[in-house]
Amino acid sequence: MIHVRIEGALAKQVMDQTGVAHWSERPLQALSQGQMRRVLLTRALVSQPTLLLLDEACSGLDRVSRHQFLVALQSIAEGGVTQLVMTTHRVSEMIPAIGFVLRLKNGKIVQNGPRLGPAAPAKTEKTAVAEIRSEDDST
Repeated sequence: MIHVRIEGALAKQVMDQTGVAHWSERPLQALSQGQMRRVLLTRALVSQPTLLLLDEACSGLDRVSRHQFLVALQSIAEGGVTQLVMTTHRVSEMIPAIGFVLRLKNGKIVQNGPRLGPAAPAKTEKTAVAEIRSEDDST
């Protein structure tokens, strides 16, 4: 049986940041898909990557799990250590830290540049990038 066990001071800090500390003694098999994603994200962050690539990271998550996962991603982006590059079909998954957007519609680039609108971050040099592959936000 595999347990959620990541040790050390940095690991505990990252576990708190991603909200998985209270699962530290649970078997991985006992976690939901959303919980598992957050544990795997935590595991990746313990190595302190400068870049984290996320492809459809919220795919298959229910609304609550998606929200919790996006809150964790926002916290990571705000930390300024790890830059995020993510792809998604859902505009609603663009966390506030995303500062640059490449948006495609029908295979054509319709937006390529700084994020526009009220959720655009003040600085873009240490923020996330999102590729929105579709305008459809219904799924």
